[in-house]
Amino acid sequence: MRIADLVDRRRILIQQLYTGWEDAINKAARLVFLEGIDTKPGYVDGLIKREQTFPTGLPTKPFGVAIPHADPDYIIRPGLGIVTLSSPVPFREMGNPDSEVLISLIFIVALSKDTSFEQATVLSSLMELFQDEQVLTELFNAGDPQTILSILKG
Repeated sequence: MRIADLVDRRRILIQQLYTGWEDAINKAARLVFLEGIDTKPGYVDGLIKREQTFPTGLPTKPFGVAIPHADPDYIIRPGLGIVTLSSPVPFREMGNPDSEVLISLIFIVALSKDTSFEQATVLSSLMELFQDEQVLTELFNAGDPQTILSILKG
């Protein structure tokens, strides 16, 4: 399974500006996943509620990353949204919710129960990707969706 198999051009947003983590999830998820086509009603609210309970900010180097995801019951068509931010926003840190991490890259994970892409496998592949500082830098500096797809296809 390759991360690139879950991404298409319309699910990539470049150099977006948000006021905070909730604004980022709310606006980005609505753009990269279309309600009624990709997701069921309530998906974005589900993402926000899950992030409040189980934060997904990761203090990766050289850019902080967040991986918001919701219950698989909300998903019609699986996918992965990728958002680069023009200015970092604070997310609460995964495993340490009293701490905040400045996030510059957001990977919105949308996987259904009946998909060949299992959530644990995808999250594990993302964690492996996040350990590569050069790849994170290339993703962040990408000027267009096609460049991000090319980097992911490696």
